[in-house]
Amino acid sequence: MSKNSRLRYTAVDVQLANKKVQCIKFVKSSCRYYFNAQHLFLQLSVNARSFFDYLCERMISTNNFIHIDAKEREDFKIHIENITNGSESPSKSSIASYINKLSKLGLIILCGSTKSCFYCINPKYIFKGTENQRIAILKELIEDRSKQQLPINMLVNKAI
Repeated sequence: MSKNSRLRYTAVDVQLANKKVQCIKFVKSSCRYYFNAQHLFLQLSVNARSFFDYLCERMISTNNFIHIDAKEREDFKIHIENITNGSESPSKSSIASYINKLSKLGLIILCGSTKSCFYCINPKYIFKGTENQRIAILKELIEDRSKQQLPINMLVNKAI
């Protein structure tokens, strides 16, 4: 697990009905989901959406980059097995199909060769850093992809 993907927690002391004070931890780590992706999320299966949310938790916080390599795929499989007590265990082909679907919908963007497994979670829809970082990475992605004559339709609202 990369240092950028570790969950951070905040602690809150609460007084319970029995007058006992208990320290409760809540996950503090987060990312923003913008209100322009519902039409895409509806096209995902429950398992593909779970994989997508898992990737969002693990992406780098300043640029949304993630390596979806064999280790990351195996870590997801183990994660699902752990949270479902082994009742769910996604296969390699299922995970590959999730990646294909997320890429086809433009929720993840390949930022290298397919062998590099280097992706960017589309900052048009989700971002983990500041709003200024989001704008900068969107600008960079659009300009770089345009120069390389790669599609930018997943990054813009209207065809250019």
